[in-house]
Amino acid sequence: MGYCETIVVSSPEIAKTVLQKYDPSFCGSTVPVTLESLEHDKFSLPFLPGDNQWRKFRKILKEQMFSLQRLDASQGIRREKLQKLCDYVNQCCVNGHVVDIAEVTFTTSLNMISSSLLSVDFVDFNFDSSREFKDVIWNVSKCIGSPNIADYFPVLKYTYISTRNLKPNQFLFQNVIRNS
Repeated sequence: MGYCETIVVSSPEIAKTVLQKYDPSFCGSTVPVTLESLEHDKFSLPFLPGDNQWRKFRKILKEQMFSLQRLDASQGIRREKLQKLCDYVNQCCVNGHVVDIAEVTFTTSLNMISSSLLSVDFVDFNFDSSREFKDVIWNVSKCIGSPNIADYFPVLKYTYISTRNLKPNQFLFQNVIRNS
């Protein structure tokens, strides 16, 4: 009915040989059907085959986003976000409120990324906006990571409804971005 090819390399010596000599043949990863339903597999770096498009994206990331100069230039943003975190924690201490470390860490990390890439904070320490965004990310991750029969039997991907809960989360994600 269908199959998924899997190769297991059991020794370091063979792994070295495979990675050095046959890397282009093995560099593609299995793309969950859920990602294919919204075409994320065509634009998401981890799921692209190791071809020219992948090399272009990798080059852009290396030169434009993660170069030493870019990271140095965004140091001020990171300091600002950490200062906001410290101010919020201090304010909570003064007011005697409990600090939810997971929530404030998520908010700070998300705002560092969104400020660096888009020059805007997605969420603030008002936990409603942070929690809504975190729920969207959690639901998308859960949907992508959930077992899908079409991943094991590829012939079923044309008949199986694989978008389950991803599309509602896509719209919620777009609303969060619009409202930020």
